[in-house]
Amino acid sequence: MNGRFLVFLALVFTLPGSFPGVGAADDPDDLTPPLLAATDDAALRAAVGKTVRVRGKVSRTGKAKATGVNFLNFGKGEFTVVTFGKNLKAFADGEPADLYKERWVEIRGEVTLYKEKPQIELASPDQITVIDEKLAREAMGKKAGDSGKAPAAGAKAAEDDAAAPKAKDVDPRKYFTD
Repeated sequence: MNGRFLVFLALVFTLPGSFPGVGAADDPDDLTPPLLAATDDAALRAAVGKTVRVRGKVSRTGKAKATGVNFLNFGKGEFTVVTFGKNLKAFADGEPADLYKERWVEIRGEVTLYKEKPQIELASPDQITVIDEKLAREAMGKKAGDSGKAPAAGAKAAEDDAAAPKAKDVDPRKYFTD
């Protein structure tokens, strides 16, 4: 083989990302999973089987006494973050249900369905980050204190919004038995 060809091969394999289309991705953002709102049930269902980042405020937490399973719920959505008992030892600062209650968080993981509802398994503290509410809302296109709904255009829209049925919080008894 030609010596120059061997040098070329050595460079290609030792300098990933140096040549377009070879080795590492050209754009580091291509490696960042999409960001979804924890209350966007449709987007979360569409993301089943994919790794995503989910951002929202933990509104309710719970623990199953018999198994140690911890869960985090977000607003009125169906989405749940679940930590199984076998993974609790990874959380040296405490259990997720205690650490993240009423906190704004961003979690990274694969969306799966449990009883037809989207969830992400939290197996490590590296998957979750506590974030500032103001920054979280700005990143999601909302102002602090905003419900996330578009402003009503007149009294009729306000009445329709008030009359709309409200989604119920996820009932942990459906997921866990003691």
